[in-house]
Amino acid sequence: RFGKRARGVKAVILAALIAGVGCAGGWVHREKGVGTRGAVQQQKAVTMALKWPDQRSDSVCLQKYKLKGTQYEEKPFCLYKNVGGKETIALVGDSHAWMLFDAIAKFNANNGINTVLLAHAGNNNVFYGWAADFDNTESLYQAIRSDSSIRKVFIVTASDYVHPDPACRENVCKERKVRNYKEFEKATQEAITRFSEMEKKVFILADNPYLPFNPRSVFVNQPLRASLHKRRADLRLYREDVLKRQKNYLEALSYVKGATIIFSIDAYCPAATGECLLFDENNVPLYSDSNHISPSAGGRFVVERILSPYLTAE
Repeated sequence: RFGKRARGVKAVILAALIAGVGCAGGWVHREKGVGTRGAVQQQKAVTMALKWPDQRSDSVCLQKYKLKGTQYEEKPFCLYKNVGGKETIALVGDSHAWMLFDAIAKFNANNGINTVLLAHAGNNNVFYGWAADFDNTESLYQAIRSDSSIRKVFIVTASDYVHPDPACRENVCKERKVRNYKEFEKATQEAITRFSEMEKKVFILADNPYLPFNPRSVFVNQPLRASLHKRRADLRLYREDVLKRQKNYLEALSYVKGATIIFSIDAYCPAATGECLLFDENNVPLYSDSNHISPSAGGRFVVERILSPYLTAE
């Protein structure tokens, strides 16, 4: 009789262990998914979306355009994609231009157009950074002037010089002071005038919306997951909030003359839904951090949804 009781206790304990393992497995499946082939491929795509470009500059570009660095960096962003085309499109700006270079260069290559990136990083963008350092400002203009194949200049810069980045903590951005948007407008107009004097067509891509969270903190080091629906459901950004935050910046851009301003808000945040797009059709994030569009999914989105007609226009 004692033996039967012992076996019964063992059976209960075993059943409890099995139930515990089952509950744990169910929780893992619900929260993180299982390591299916689809989950592995999706996680790779997410990891790639969060990755910054590997290359900052190449020797061919630095030698050809002789672009100088700034006090914030040892070397500028200088990349040159030569496909033997008669036309070259110049991508000018800061790290926001750098993140889009690969996608734009690939699109241009398919259309027989060369692409050059001439940009700087740091706490100042093309208008304030180079304007504050005359030699570097002139090195940019000289680089553009020296290449007669450059017919179009696309300016892509951060906008948090005019409005604050909501995800930027004070200890990180204490030196990044928000400028008066009238000063931004004046500096922008000056740059447009300089490029126009060289008979270059100037395009300005309005900056993307900034996220109130950092995607890296949400997605980095996450276990395999078959779907991002649960995490996606918790992430929201609304058109109304973006327009309110970018009001002065967008107003400044609307006043400048002599350039084609490419307002991007409708692509990112369709008026019909009032909600901004944070993922592509495969649930891959469009952002690498709170304010940079990712070179992979985000870059494709920008080229396909926003820039393609301007890149190919005569």
